[in-house]
Amino acid sequence: MSFLSPLFLLGVFAIAGPIVFHLIRRATREKILFSSLMFLQPSPPRLTRKSRMEHWFLLMLRCLALILLALAFARPYFANDQQAQLEADEQVHHALLIDTSASMRREGLWEQTLEHAQRWLDQWAQDSMVHIFLFDESLQTLMTPEQWSTLDQDLRRAQCMNLLSATQLSWKATSLDVALMEAIDQMEETAREDSPQTQQASWELVVLSDMQQGTRYEALRGQDWPKHAFVVFDQVMAANAGNASIQILRSPWQLDPDEDTIAPRLRITSTSDATQDQFKLAWAEQNNTTETPSSSLPLYLPPGKARVMNGPIWDTTQAADRLVLEGDMEPFDNLVWLAPYKPRENRVNLIDQPGRSDNQQELSYYIDRAFQSLPGHQIIIDHLDPSAAQRVEEAPSTDLWVINKAPTSSTARALLERCKQGEIILLPLKDQSMEEALQILWPEPAIRIQKAELRDFALLGKIDFQHPIFAPFADTRFNDFSKIHFWSHQLIEGIDLLDPSVSIPASFDNDSPALLIRQHGSGWLVILTSSWAPSDSQLALSTKFVPLLYTLMNQDQASGELMTQYSVGDIVDLGGLQEMSGLSIQDPDGTLHPVQGQRQFRQTQQPGLYRITHSGDFEWTFAVNLSPSESQTQPLPIEVLEGLGIPTRPLAANLSKANATREETIASKRLLQAREIEARQQFWKWSLCIVLGLLLLETCLAARTSHRAQT
Repeated sequence: MSFLSPLFLLGVFAIAGPIVFHLIRRATREKILFSSLMFLQPSPPRLTRKSRMEHWFLLMLRCLALILLALAFARPYFANDQQAQLEADEQVHHALLIDTSASMRREGLWEQTLEHAQRWLDQWAQDSMVHIFLFDESLQTLMTPEQWSTLDQDLRRAQCMNLLSATQLSWKATSLDVALMEAIDQMEETAREDSPQTQQASWELVVLSDMQQGTRYEALRGQDWPKHAFVVFDQVMAANAGNASIQILRSPWQLDPDEDTIAPRLRITSTSDATQDQFKLAWAEQNNTTETPSSSLPLYLPPGKARVMNGPIWDTTQAADRLVLEGDMEPFDNLVWLAPYKPRENRVNLIDQPGRSDNQQELSYYIDRAFQSLPGHQIIIDHLDPSAAQRVEEAPSTDLWVINKAPTSSTARALLERCKQGEIILLPLKDQSMEEALQILWPEPAIRIQKAELRDFALLGKIDFQHPIFAPFADTRFNDFSKIHFWSHQLIEGIDLLDPSVSIPASFDNDSPALLIRQHGSGWLVILTSSWAPSDSQLALSTKFVPLLYTLMNQDQASGELMTQYSVGDIVDLGGLQEMSGLSIQDPDGTLHPVQGQRQFRQTQQPGLYRITHSGDFEWTFAVNLSPSESQTQPLPIEVLEGLGIPTRPLAANLSKANATREETIASKRLLQAREIEARQQFWKWSLCIVLGLLLLETCLAARTSHRAQT
């Protein structure tokens, strides 16, 4: 039994009154009259203490009435299961989330974090449920409740601080949303494995972080937050105000006309609380941070501003591999690594008469003009004679073969072998002259070419926009092919449509194939049953022609293309190199990571240059830099997170006050729940009814006893 107002139980001591009155004689028990004393003045008898108690039952009734009256005012209630839930609600399970992202490398932040963590652990030393997490882009468990409970209470704080002191800060970005959601999931899992009462305990998540604006928190929007969980944001402040940073843009670098020097595109930013506005950009040579005067560039940037600019010119003969921003007091984001400049290169080979054609009726006229080299993207177009089978065999790796003239049998067989090795062949059917070559390129079953009879023109009637060739046109803004007229096209007879290697991604409105694809090995043979010559169609004059050609050219790179710039934590797609054995990647520390058979490389854990090597005949260097979001070091207002629905508790001036506030909250919650339980039971009403009954019985019994005494 519990009481809502236990102070009223002091009224039980009122039973002393009836007991005292029962021990005191107020009148003599019997009166005897003597005649000799009738002339004397009467005097009342003296009160004397009795040596024994009289009227026990009457005394018990009076005491019991007072006891029940005191109990009624104390508001008793029986909790049972409700009390167990109430006691569980009074428990608080703690979780400490410590930020280890790149922005925590600023001066003084990590030292403050360790101090704050020590004070929180001192407060929780006696608790049995404590989680300790580290987070950046992901969440890492440092201490589980099971491990915490096995530690000696006097040594818990010291052992945890030893683990934290040995922690290495990462270079990754900050994901507060991932940290909070995964921490809640782990606490829920621990609660399910423990006891049902644990699930009802209050959960206190303390976040130790610099709470910079670049942290990711959007995933918290709309989340269903547990009602018994709340978050305390304990923010640490850097020693230096403001920050300036440098980021490399992924747009093509700016090449000088002679292409001997390179100037990368940069974004320089400065936070609004910065105190510096004079900076300098300089190239630093490999293993040497000193710059030469010819490679430095002064820069003026007011606080709160950003500037996109060309960096200082990099002479390709220099060994420089990084750019340094000087003049900022926080150096953690003042350096960017740049991989050696490697322009993208594609090769297109045309089976046609050598030389550039100026005849607009020739197919090569439009191919030569569709593929144009740009700074950073070089396209090599080579014209091969239809009878040059040896040149086809010896040609370097080619992204797209285009057959404009009917090749000889030996050339067609050489093209078939190139196709089986993973290359793409585009064969437009201008007339029946391609039938002999097509028989070689399409072995079994035998097929025939016949000109289609058209009344006026044909249109593309059915297009599979799920096919890789037409996937870039799937958007409703680009999928209109109805304006392309085909004046003539060819019919191909004898196609085995049940062959799984055959697909028809596009058909004409008369249901005949417009685009026919057969897979040979890992390559494609793409047959266009018409051509783009103006006498055959309007395809070359439409806006779809160039994108279609580029899509075909890049099909062999659909699994992924190596880049030269990545951010820390990015996944490097190695799909284009999956056929190469003995592949390895060397990180900035010199550690070799074998990646044979793997399609992705995930160990981009630190900034620097990474080198992909393969048996000495292949090498690719890419740079990994800090995520730009980590440079947004201005504090994030807690109101922003509260607006997302996160239940927060204010951080008191000191942890003892915070603990007192928490105890007051728990006590208030306990009182409210106790009042709710007592209001449902209302035992005080029954107590008052019993008191009234006892008083009625006592009155009757006292009257009867008094009447007997008088008689």
